[in-house]
Amino acid sequence: MILTSLCLSGRVLMKTLVLILSLSVCYLTSLAQVSFGVIGGLNLTKTVYNDLPIGFTSANEPSWVSGLHVGVFGQVKLSEKLSVVPELQFSQKGYEVTYSVTNVSSSVRINYLELPILLSYRIKAISVDLGPSISYRLSSTLADTYKDFDFGLAGGLRVYVTEKFFVTGRFYYGLAGISQITFFDFSLRTVGTVTEYNRAIQFGIGYKIK
Repeated sequence: MILTSLCLSGRVLMKTLVLILSLSVCYLTSLAQVSFGVIGGLNLTKTVYNDLPIGFTSANEPSWVSGLHVGVFGQVKLSEKLSVVPELQFSQKGYEVTYSVTNVSSSVRINYLELPILLSYRIKAISVDLGPSISYRLSSTLADTYKDFDFGLAGGLRVYVTEKFFVTGRFYYGLAGISQITFFDFSLRTVGTVTEYNRAIQFGIGYKIK
């Protein structure tokens, strides 16, 4: 019952955020020039721990895996150089871990509906983007392990090849823990619990339809 209530609360929160974003865009549309388009590309993602227990090294931490992102964006021009760029995209995150005892690797995939809201400052053909990003987990390899929501900061560059076509490079720094991992020693005794956070590097291309 508690898990069901939390899940419903999460869905309500996501719908509320999308509604707020939609109303904000509609309001800004009446005040400024607005463009729309599509965006997509490659993700390189992993997770990191806040602090490894004594006796464990960086070799026990997850490594990078590749995925993709695809979605739509709006660009609300506030001035000649400054814009607000909300995006809504399907984004694949995850990581790969190698078990030191067996030397066997295993990949974990977490699929998100991601909502970055970026402040973009343009200097000639290059824009510097920075802003918050909230994600809702659609599915994952380990369904009961990860929290439904992730939150962090996204920042990077947007390089305009033409006024309609651009390429992007972006880094995502997760601020909200997506799960907790318990470490055991060879006697199966608990030696520590760590919090897991998302990290991602995105390379993409975008096209303004309007």
